[in-house]
Amino acid sequence: MKSIYFSLLLLFVTISSCTNAKQPKDKVPIHDEFTIESKQVGETRNINVWTPPEYKTSTDSLPVMYMADGGIVDEDFPHIANTLAELILAKKIPPMILVGIANTQRRRDLSGQQKLRKTKKLPIVGGSEKFRRL
Repeated sequence: MKSIYFSLLLLFVTISSCTNAKQPKDKVPIHDEFTIESKQVGETRNINVWTPPEYKTSTDSLPVMYMADGGIVDEDFPHIANTLAELILAKKIPPMILVGIANTQRRRDLSGQQKLRKTKKLPIVGGSEKFRRL
């Protein structure tokens, strides 16, 4: 009898964890946003820059974290910036600057040159070398 209850519980947990419920969006933190014209990839890119609060009053140099998927809409910049802010506030990591590079063609920018005949036929791949020089 216990195994039936356990099986039903396991089934319920499995089904409920497979839903496509939307995750809550992170609040967009205060940040600077600008565009650059990249000669390497031949397009304009949106750049988002988050700095910790003490950056404005400090003369210290800070390390910089660069991130792909650094756009605001449907990308991870807000989540990473808010996570860094919490970790810095809790003194779990040192202050740092976050620079997010928004994607235009993610598959192209984050994949290397394709050597297999089968993968060479995939659309828009193999641009990571140029992206790293952005």
